[in-house]
Amino acid sequence: MATTGSMFWVSARHTHRSGRGLAASQAGLRITRCNRAVTSDPLRDPAHWRTIGLDADKVEIVETHCAWVYLAGGQVLKRKKPMTLWSTPLHAVRFKGARREPLADFATPDRREQACREEVRLNRRLAPDVYVGVLMLRERHAVRPILARDPLEVATAERRRGDDWLVWMRRLPEGLMLDQRLRHRPMGRHAVTPSAIDGLGEVLGRLWRSGAVDAPRAEAHLCAMAVEHETDAAVLTHPRLGLQREAMPLLRPLDRLRIRLDRALRDRASSGALRDGHGDLRPEHIALLDPPRVIDALEFDAALRTQDPFEELAFLGLECERLGAAWIGARLMAHWSTTSREPVPGELMPLYTARRALLRARLALAHLLDPEVRHPQRWLPLARWYLQRAEAALKGEAPVLAAGVPGQASTRPPQRG
Repeated sequence: MATTGSMFWVSARHTHRSGRGLAASQAGLRITRCNRAVTSDPLRDPAHWRTIGLDADKVEIVETHCAWVYLAGGQVLKRKKPMTLWSTPLHAVRFKGARREPLADFATPDRREQACREEVRLNRRLAPDVYVGVLMLRERHAVRPILARDPLEVATAERRRGDDWLVWMRRLPEGLMLDQRLRHRPMGRHAVTPSAIDGLGEVLGRLWRSGAVDAPRAEAHLCAMAVEHETDAAVLTHPRLGLQREAMPLLRPLDRLRIRLDRALRDRASSGALRDGHGDLRPEHIALLDPPRVIDALEFDAALRTQDPFEELAFLGLECERLGAAWIGARLMAHWSTTSREPVPGELMPLYTARRALLRARLALAHLLDPEVRHPQRWLPLARWYLQRAEAALKGEAPVLAAGVPGQASTRPPQRG
């Protein structure tokens, strides 16, 4: 695949938008840093990349919430931070069967190795040629690492305390990412076409057809819906944020709707409709290559990836609508309905869409609770937009909901005058 382009998928703009960005501690997570910080950063030096045959004239470094990402030429190395993410006490106290383990644990080299291998395994489902593999970073000296291409060949006894682990990826061109295509609206062969979205539907369909989950995992997903609603409410009604009056009229109706539809949700789960999906399906994670590649699946929590494909598409449709392309969600839903031979669950779509909109509103607002707020003028209007979409969904007016009603939704881009 092509590796040219000015940016890899992780960039400053991506990091600040991400649902796993710097506001995670206020968005339903508690963060514990490992006592032993990384004492050196040898990957800054292009010379060390050449020890495994990777050309690097200049190394660009991007820091995300959970990792350092190094970009050089057509290659990317991702190093996870030594940290632990814990779920809120709410998860452990108020709900039976709630999570007792850390949400994500990268505190030790062994756990970071496991996380790197899982990230590669999961993301190869949708981007096999992007995720090259896992590398060992051996720090015999602070400035002389050895990068092993096949870390499994390194016997356990030979592993040292300073060893660490990296995800090795190929770089994707920024201009092919779906969010960039929608923002800049290129014409001609660079436009987002129905055929390109159909190709994306084929890629996602192959994932969902092979990713059915068992009954205990489906039950855990249903329990998590209640937990997520409580977390959304705690952040959206935070007194410092000033959106209580706008959020409260939505939170109660949404919770009542979830309770009223509990039987329908359980019937859908018992019918095998839930899948091990992507977990964070957004336009900035989709590259419109041939075939499309989808990157950055959630690797640290299988429960967060467990979804009804129609809910996952409601989430993507919401994000595409924000970029002026509501037709994409409708087209993908119609595509999955046809290939899976099951109708769009019209009764559940208002719930699916509204709860995803409130989640995105919560993650936007949580940035305002950071010790140092980046782009403070952005988050409140963005949260309000998501609250408006949640309200529209609860009223049955959201564009993506019309996908389940023949003749009600456009599955093609609007014609330009």
